Amino acid sequence: MYYFTKNEHLINELANSSLYFSSPVSFNDPLDCDFRVLHDHLASLSTDSIKNLKLDCGKNLREHLYFKNENKYWNFKSEHKKYTKSWQGHIDPNPGLPPYNESPLISLLDVVETEEDDVFLKKLHEWTKALINNIGVKCFTKTWSNFLLWSHYANNHRGVCVGVVNPHELFLRWSRNVGYFAIHYTDIKTLGEDATSLRKTIQSFLTTKFSEWEYEQESRVISFRGYGFIRIKCPAIQEVTFGDRWFFTSQSEESDKTAKSRQAVIKAIIDFRKKQHKSKMKLYVAESRPSHSNLLRHEIHSNEIPLLLNAAARFSSNEDALSYIFRKRH
Repeated sequence: MYYFTKNEHLINELANSSLYFSSPVSFNDPLDCDFRVLHDHLASLSTDSIKNLKLDCGKNLREHLYFKNENKYWNFKSEHKKYTKSWQGHIDPNPGLPPYNESPLISLLDVVETEEDDVFLKKLHEWTKALINNIGVKCFTKTWSNFLLWSHYANNHRGVCVGVVNPHELFLRWSRNVGYFAIHYTDIKTLGEDATSLRKTIQSFLTTKFSEWEYEQESRVISFRGYGFIRIKCPAIQEVTFGDRWFFTSQSEESDKTAKSRQAVIKAIIDFRKKQHKSKMKLYVAESRPSHSNLLRHEIHSNEIPLLLNAAARFSSNEDALSYIFRKRH
């Protein structure tokens, strides 16, 4: 599986053995996780559906707020502190992320059994919105070669495409608070037929997009413990492909500044390979052809990484950089 990113994110990920999880608020699709869809869904529920949804909410919230073990119960707040402490060194704290607050859950639980459906639906909408605003999402795709993905997510082909180990195996062995889902594409955005399941409603809300985005072939890992850089114990990154314009420097840019930025990426890769002795990370440079709609890519061998570092400082086009490396190769 692959994801596309900017150079500066890759440097941080390599330096800290981490992956960057985005907040849904920053998605480039304004209709992805659009709360109007959730509002319309809740407003369309029948009286019987609301009644059953309350029962499902009560069951799920009590399981979330309290843990049962040997006939003893612990408040979630104390368990959350233990959980956070146990994850120190695996998750980088994000200064922009507010501390976890269970009060919306308790507030929702208080109205689950009320007869006032409008109060319950309002609280449910508020709680879900608070939940979504505090999750992190890492988006993956099956392909590295799609032109539009390079344009939308890799700084107009000047960023990178990163290949990783199977995200399902990588993340789900960590915690029940991480989920791996394939995106469902549709012409009419609804939240599924099962209106009485809180879990399925939230999952559908987070994983449904319009058909126009189907070319992305997206799957996403969702962390319910925040966004930002999340550290990975094992070397998750297996390959890096530099975009078709990775060496490009426009006339309006400072050539020294962009060259140093490229060199910083290569140096981060060199340091990562030294730290991760078992890392078999492969490097490629993408190339477009005028007569073809698909990209090619050329592998850069391990012994050619110093040449790549030199090319990052000297050249302002992929063509010149590849010609230099190929000349040295032969």
